[in-house]
Amino acid sequence: MNYILGGSYKSLLFALYLKNVLEEKTTIVTYKLHIIEFCQKQNIDYIKFDNIKINLLSIHNIFSLRKMLNDLILEINPKKEDVFFLPGNAKAHKFFYLAKELSKKGYKTWYKMLDLDGGDFQRYKPPWYKPVIFKSGILKVLFKIFLDLDLVYYYASEHPFLGIDNSFLKKYHIEQYDSNHSSEELIYEALETYKKEIKPGKFNCFIVADDCCDTFNQKSLESLWKNILDVPVAFAYKKHPAPKRNKNEIKYYNIFKDVQELPEYLPAEMFFSSIKGSVISVCSSALITASKFPNIKTISLLELVKWKSEENKNKWKKTFMKTSNNKILIPKNFDDLKELLLKVD
Repeated sequence: MNYILGGSYKSLLFALYLKNVLEEKTTIVTYKLHIIEFCQKQNIDYIKFDNIKINLLSIHNIFSLRKMLNDLILEINPKKEDVFFLPGNAKAHKFFYLAKELSKKGYKTWYKMLDLDGGDFQRYKPPWYKPVIFKSGILKVLFKIFLDLDLVYYYASEHPFLGIDNSFLKKYHIEQYDSNHSSEELIYEALETYKKEIKPGKFNCFIVADDCCDTFNQKSLESLWKNILDVPVAFAYKKHPAPKRNKNEIKYYNIFKDVQELPEYLPAEMFFSSIKGSVISVCSSALITASKFPNIKTISLLELVKWKSEENKNKWKKTFMKTSNNKILIPKNFDDLKELLLKVD
């Protein structure tokens, strides 16, 4: 049995690759509700555990978390031949702990970077006096003391966060998974197996709605979407999954109230084999996957919104160009965008 320790959509797509392409028994271990909903509707085995959150107001929960994760390993009751996959290097201390403990117990544990941007996070040496660093620094120490996790700082989208590096993998004998396929090839093959099962309906432009409004000016983003929806094109959109939305997010998504909505629990990538037309977003990594499909015109709106950091914008632009082989189109003004949307290839 393959067990995937993951809470991201890329974990789902990797599960589809193992299950449908390699025809191997696969189970996802997760606490994410949208992942569980996907597994239920797509007949993928899963093991659910509680999402015990750790922050400065609930430090005591770290004891409950450690006990729960240890009990989870007992619940899984792995066999000698079972294999575990850790598909990512950031923002996943629960899965890091599981991978560490399973590897220490002698179970084969693989690491596979599934983000198509290559997990392009910068190592970060933060100034301790910044409040956000002070808070995450306390958590970093607690994770070391009580979970025995050696975490490092990364930086992306203007925010520092905690993750693992190669020294973690080496220490716990977690090897890189090499299937002779790149991450994008694995995901493409997985998506092809679902080509006939996904019927999204009729539309010419698929909007992958960005939910990272702390990265760019929200009014700028809302204004852009309103102008785009005035273009005489048949649109459909998908929300970024979230267990609960605040008032700003509810207001933001209300822009799309008259637009065909695709199921939130499904990864945006699962529609790409079945549509003909455009896929647009500001900086969703789904654009990288879309650029691999010959039937899709892939468009990033990153030049059409106001960013809080030009450096961050340029980083995304560089990533898109590199990972898509310059296939992601980046219009410089709204007229260029409108022309791309109206043009039928």
